[in-house]
Amino acid sequence: MFGKHDVIALNTMVLAVLSVLLLVVPRPAQAQTESVLYSFCSQPNCADGYQPYTSLIVDAKGNVYGTTPWGGATGWGTVFEVSSGGQETVLYSFCSQTNCADGSEPSSGLIRDAKGRFYGTTQDGGLNNRGTVFALSPPKTGGGAWSEKVLYSFANPKHPGDGIGPIGGVIEDGGGNLYGITAGGGAAGLGTVYRLTPSGQETVLYSFGSHSYDGYQSSGGLVMDKQGNLYGTTAYGGQYGGGIVFKISSAGQETVVYNFCSQTGCADGEWPFAGLFIDAIGDLYGTTYTGGNSNICGCCGCGTLFEITTTGKEHVYDFTNAGGQAPQAPVIEHNGDLYGTTMIGGINGQGTVYKVTGGVESVLYSFCSLQGCADGAGPIGPVTIDANGNLYGTTESGGAYGEGTVYKVTQ
Repeated sequence: MFGKHDVIALNTMVLAVLSVLLLVVPRPAQAQTESVLYSFCSQPNCADGYQPYTSLIVDAKGNVYGTTPWGGATGWGTVFEVSSGGQETVLYSFCSQTNCADGSEPSSGLIRDAKGRFYGTTQDGGLNNRGTVFALSPPKTGGGAWSEKVLYSFANPKHPGDGIGPIGGVIEDGGGNLYGITAGGGAAGLGTVYRLTPSGQETVLYSFGSHSYDGYQSSGGLVMDKQGNLYGTTAYGGQYGGGIVFKISSAGQETVVYNFCSQTGCADGEWPFAGLFIDAIGDLYGTTYTGGNSNICGCCGCGTLFEITTTGKEHVYDFTNAGGQAPQAPVIEHNGDLYGTTMIGGINGQGTVYKVTGGVESVLYSFCSLQGCADGAGPIGPVTIDANGNLYGTTESGGAYGEGTVYKVTQ
């Protein structure tokens, strides 16, 4: 079984100017406003969930949806909604079925289809207690409860090598097929990239460890280009041991796009825990937990935001402690700017929300700016942006009860 601490763990256009990300001094924090929409563990036994660390979905009305790996009616995680007014509703509590056949510990964000159904993964539970892909459907007209369906339970004895511990969520293609990553299992026990058809048939597209230096221990999600190729990261492995960016063709052939720590002192970054963003021309953007040129954070660097061009060339922005440190979340793009979070660093050492424009970083918010970190601390997950440019995310700790928050940053 794989927990988030085992790994320490929008597809729009980025302007061409971001192809020259350089080392710069971050600008001072600007006058953005952060508000806590909800503080978790406000109910007895944390029935509302706690310690969220994944991405959110924001609808047109400003309601947000996400998961917590813990808490809920049974203690094994939730899917929740927080209204624009700050009211939280638990849509589903996992391990509601005998032996957690419905899954437990949801470790990824959600995607939503046109009918309002959510899709995601649990890293444990299911028929074989090695994780699930699930769908959550809204109540039928007239009210009632949301209904959960397990689309696939991993470690299927009839399907050896199908993977265990899906932790990166899923993406969907035009045909309704879902794609994701498992942290373990597969032919070499180092994880898989899989496809799941609408009928529930799982196919392993690639097993990590199938050849030398192909990487292992992936904890981020996947992105897909216009040709149907999949891209992702592994935190470790590769030619220099610092992780890789990989490509999986629709036929299941893996190509290592980039090997991290290929430069002296890992100036190009090391340990990419997060998934990727892909722009309209196929350039890839992501973060590494450590590495980079900055020595302010000690031996291993403060982490990087990187771009990998279609020709395999890398450009790097280096974080500094004041601008944040140790990013674990992928970046998103809005109007040519990149947005993300760092888990620690910033003015108060408890993480930041940042923006990078043309290679220059602005710290939009430093967490733990309020007494007792009532505003949240430790944002591991990414931000989501609405049509007005407001940013939404989660913190794993802090808030009124110390067990995490849903927050909003208004630009």
